[in-house]
Amino acid sequence: GNYVCYIGDNIFSHPFINHSSYAIVDTSGLPPIETVTAAALSATTERKVSSSFSDYIPDFLKNLIPSSFTQTVQSGYQRVRQAASSVGNFVSGLFNNLISFAKSFVGKVNSDREGNRIFSGGKSQAWCADFVTYCVKKVFGGKLPSDFGSSAVSGLRDWGKRHSCYLEAPFSQGLTAMRNFLKTKVKPGDIMIEKRNGKSHTGIVTYVDPEGKFFKTVEGNASDSVKERTYQADSKTLSGFVSLSQFA
Repeated sequence: GNYVCYIGDNIFSHPFINHSSYAIVDTSGLPPIETVTAAALSATTERKVSSSFSDYIPDFLKNLIPSSFTQTVQSGYQRVRQAASSVGNFVSGLFNNLISFAKSFVGKVNSDREGNRIFSGGKSQAWCADFVTYCVKKVFGGKLPSDFGSSAVSGLRDWGKRHSCYLEAPFSQGLTAMRNFLKTKVKPGDIMIEKRNGKSHTGIVTYVDPEGKFFKTVEGNASDSVKERTYQADSKTLSGFVSLSQFA
């Protein structure tokens, strides 16, 4: 598939290795060598991965492993860490689950009737915000503040503002600023907000181009269906994003 997992807590327990973190990497479109480097140490910036390979070896084993072996592995470990730091779209833990769960409805929900039944509690209404709310609540559960969720795009945006996790897009500063914003601030799992030029829509970010030229989403009520879409950095309708990182 397009995802490679860096193993850590909550994935499995290995008797000889102290795992301290994990992340899932979206390797879509990456060459094989970049896939390997990205997979190996995708958690370097967000999950406090140690800079030393030996930190993952329990003390009682350290005296049993030849120093030459440890040094060789450490050298490779450092090279992979350095290479991985330049590869974007590190998707960790709950965010990978959120994206996978949201994508599971693609091709399966293809009408307003189905969307309203599943995501809107049977109410006949626009359901893009209901889709986001439903998916996020299902995956994050009690990790979120109790006031999360809205059937309105403006409601999701305002919730982000109340909790200081709304990222306003610098659309008035030009294309260069927008690309820099996308590649440095926006991450897979964020909630896209469109509230400009008459547009009112939302979805879940699934991929951000490393150069900030575009990003991808999965959305509800996209032509009456759950679909994946791509947006360019110069979108005239994009307002910003709600980040859930502080609740993960």
